[in-house]
Amino acid sequence: MTLRPSRRLFLGGSAAVLAAPRLSLAQGANVLKFVPQTDVAVLDPVWTTTYPTRDHGYLVFDTLFGMDGQYRMQPQMLAGAVTESDGRVWNLTLRDGLKFHDGSAVLARDCVASIKRWGARDAFGQVLMAATDELSAPDDKTIRFRLKLAFPLLPDALGKASPNMCAIMPERLANTSPMERVNEMVGSGPYRFLAGERVPGALMAYAIWSMLGVIIASGVAMARPPSTAFLDRAAPPGEVSRQLVVERGDRDHNDERNDTREEDGVWEEVHETAVNLLYVLIALHIAGVAFETRRNGREILLAMLPRRA
Repeated sequence: MTLRPSRRLFLGGSAAVLAAPRLSLAQGANVLKFVPQTDVAVLDPVWTTTYPTRDHGYLVFDTLFGMDGQYRMQPQMLAGAVTESDGRVWNLTLRDGLKFHDGSAVLARDCVASIKRWGARDAFGQVLMAATDELSAPDDKTIRFRLKLAFPLLPDALGKASPNMCAIMPERLANTSPMERVNEMVGSGPYRFLAGERVPGALMAYAIWSMLGVIIASGVAMARPPSTAFLDRAAPPGEVSRQLVVERGDRDHNDERNDTREEDGVWEEVHETAVNLLYVLIALHIAGVAFETRRNGREILLAMLPRRA
């Protein structure tokens, strides 16, 4: 059976979802369930070498280089990389539009601070930093390595898939001592970490907000203002003239209405499909919480609420 909720039903349901606690806010988006082989006891992917934390790190954070299907390093957060002085100078240029999950722009100084912190913990990073004379950010988009000698494996170091990953985070977090953990998870990776929904040992929550964005965008597109009625100010008074104006206005209005109906039909299909999927996700999420509660013998829902963990 295909669900075809009306716009009024959707608006009422949306109000209920958005007014609910943080659990319902997570339901308003696509939910990814990540089940590691062991608990993610440490969140900082630079501080520890455990693989569950590394996997968690790649969900939340991004790296300057990434490995392709042929195990070759390619620019990821970068628009490109240029070498000078026989490979002793590397200029890395950030892509446009990069943002952290808190809304702040990703700047070169964030990357420099992140690289330095990672370079103090990771073995490959320590070799790279030992070969580096100066690591700087001459502007907001450029990361510059001045090396003591050519280091052709620089992309391999910055984009390595094994722990520790060179996670790029805001400068304020990257300035944390390498010997201390970073507990605030703010990255620019594909998923935003929902710290308030974390139950250590039971639940790690990540959400992507594209579904809610589709619903809002299609709803705005359908809520267009009504077409303005036709008015001919130059028409002389009289029944005949008034009738001509009305007939002409009706024809113009009907033509415009037919054009908008086709466009509205497309938006309505997109809107209803997104809403139907949203309802399915909510049902699956509630069922999953009930199942995990029964299996673990612990009230996961209550643990996710404030002052009940």
